[in-house]
Amino acid sequence: MGELLAVLSALVWGSADFGGGMFAKRHVAYLTVLFSQSAALVAVIIAGLLTSSLHLHHQLVWAMLAGVVGATALSLYYRALSIGPMGIVGPVSATGGVVPVVVGIALGERPDALQLLGLAGCIIGVAVVSSGHHDRLSRANLKVLGLSALAALGFGTAYVALAQSAPAGVLATLAVQRITSVAMMGSFALFRRDKFSLTKKDSMGIAAIGVMDVTANGLFALSSRLGNLSIVGALGSTYPLTTAILAALINKERLNRVQLLGAALTLASVVVVSAA
Repeated sequence: MGELLAVLSALVWGSADFGGGMFAKRHVAYLTVLFSQSAALVAVIIAGLLTSSLHLHHQLVWAMLAGVVGATALSLYYRALSIGPMGIVGPVSATGGVVPVVVGIALGERPDALQLLGLAGCIIGVAVVSSGHHDRLSRANLKVLGLSALAALGFGTAYVALAQSAPAGVLATLAVQRITSVAMMGSFALFRRDKFSLTKKDSMGIAAIGVMDVTANGLFALSSRLGNLSIVGALGSTYPLTTAILAALINKERLNRVQLLGAALTLASVVVVSAA
């Protein structure tokens, strides 16, 4: 069940990232994150109050860490998507899945040989799917490479922090995570004083992305309670596959044969990991 929830989190994350990347091309990246995170916070608080599940716990310190590194990573990711090709941003950011794998094994988790093979297949498959434009990697994109690498490190750290905080309650974890991220990004926005003008349509779209993002975080946090961090972390990091498929369907970005083989490898690897 944990593996299935991790895959679902990747599907929702990838969909949210596709939409967020589109909006980040038209608006300041970190302000897009701030607006979406604020909408997510409202949704989480309402859900928490309705279910009476917002209880303080010392483990929620991990949720604060997830809020700081997660929002920072998402801002870097959106910024990278706004100035560079997905073919660079996708595979580099997906390497964040290595962090929970390493941490999970260090904490004593022992995936069997078949699961390790599946995890490797997930990482390689996502990299192949997202690597459709390597010819566009130039000096101008070294900045994109750096932003994507920092985003990967942040995402991986956020995965671990969410998993550590989840036993204190998923909704409580999400609430503290979002309160922290909104406070941090809001303070930065007051310092920068960048202009941020949204149409009603864009406001609704970015708010929906925020709700999708926090839903994905919730699914991942729950998956970490039901499965091994080393496994669900790798499965959750397959979100670029969803982003690439949406880009092909909506933006008409064609996937070449190698990318299609990468997609098939990723899907097969997910099945292997989940069934093992």
